[in-house]
Amino acid sequence: NGTQHQHRLVPDQLQLCISTIRFLLVSSFIAVCLTSTYMFEEINLQNLLLSPEARLAQHNRPFVILVQLSGEFGNHLSKIAYGRAIQLWLQEEFDVPETRLVMRHQGARYVYKWQKATTDLKQCFPWTKQFNFSQGNDKAVYDDFVQQYSSNRTSKFYKLYEGVNQNMGDTQIVGDTLRKAVKQYEKVKLESPEPFILYVNQFLHSNHFLMDRYYNEFRKIFQMSTKCCPTFSSKIPDATRESVMHVRNYLEEMPRRKGPRAGPYQEANSETVAKILFKDLVPGKDKVVIVGPTTPGRFRGNSTGAYNVLEAHKEALQNQGIETRIFTGLNDMEDFCFLIRTKQDLVGLETSTFMYWAAMLGQSRHARLYTIEGEKHEAATKTWANPNLLGRVQFESIYQSNQ
Repeated sequence: NGTQHQHRLVPDQLQLCISTIRFLLVSSFIAVCLTSTYMFEEINLQNLLLSPEARLAQHNRPFVILVQLSGEFGNHLSKIAYGRAIQLWLQEEFDVPETRLVMRHQGARYVYKWQKATTDLKQCFPWTKQFNFSQGNDKAVYDDFVQQYSSNRTSKFYKLYEGVNQNMGDTQIVGDTLRKAVKQYEKVKLESPEPFILYVNQFLHSNHFLMDRYYNEFRKIFQMSTKCCPTFSSKIPDATRESVMHVRNYLEEMPRRKGPRAGPYQEANSETVAKILFKDLVPGKDKVVIVGPTTPGRFRGNSTGAYNVLEAHKEALQNQGIETRIFTGLNDMEDFCFLIRTKQDLVGLETSTFMYWAAMLGQSRHARLYTIEGEKHEAATKTWANPNLLGRVQFESIYQSNQ
């Protein structure tokens, strides 16, 4: 009997061991599941606590606004402003909070222009010090894209990184283009760490809507350093009596733009200056200061010929009884400071981005941007919403005989 009892005990012990193992396995499995569930819930909770901007930054490829710079100081201001306006528009209208402004300078052929322009910007406009103006020239990141854009180029068109082409000169088309860009970005933002690029190669002064909408922002970011604007009296126009005229002198810089070929680059001759642009001045009371290329070497072309233009304007005004002087600034920044400090009328060619930005950032009673037999910008003048533009910045189209 003892032997039979011992034999029965073995299966009972084995069954107990098996049951114990089963219990331990099930318990372990339940513990793992509960722990995993808790961890999953905890992770989800952490994600919910992140702001949309933080989640976007964690997961999405960067949205780059690549600004193609060109020309000199005024052109650089105009293109940087356009890029900044697009950046703000994307944030406000399309809920794209994280974008990067990247600057791309011109090539070796224009090295003097862009180096001088970027030096002036960084010295005189503190906000621009944040930019590496060669970042957009990084061959590994941007060259393939820009070459692809250039090979399929249509004049004054943008090409988005994913292949969308649209002309961005008109407000409606700008909005449509950005809408397409954001839609494409949403499709591909998780696919690659490579930047999604919106290529900007446009001047802000061609879009009055953007200037009107973001004018306060431009005045803030383009505040000039006091180091660039001397305060002694000879560098400041008479606040009560002196109107100021800017002469861009395209004719000397670009001789090919003569006669009918001048188009929007045609400037007022001396007769037009004296008898049309300043016809309302009072002889013996009002005065005019002419600002333009006076120092040899500052401008391409014939510096002597450029200065002769200023002298001819001065003589024509004096023949009308208007006391006139020529401002002899030492460099472009001195000229610009003088223009923006004008309190009376500031007059100059609309096509000049240098003059355009002096008008926008300045303090003049009236800023009058003229074109010769050009299209009047009446709609833009009437639709300014910003009070510092409405009634102050005016566009004039004038007739001039070429005889």
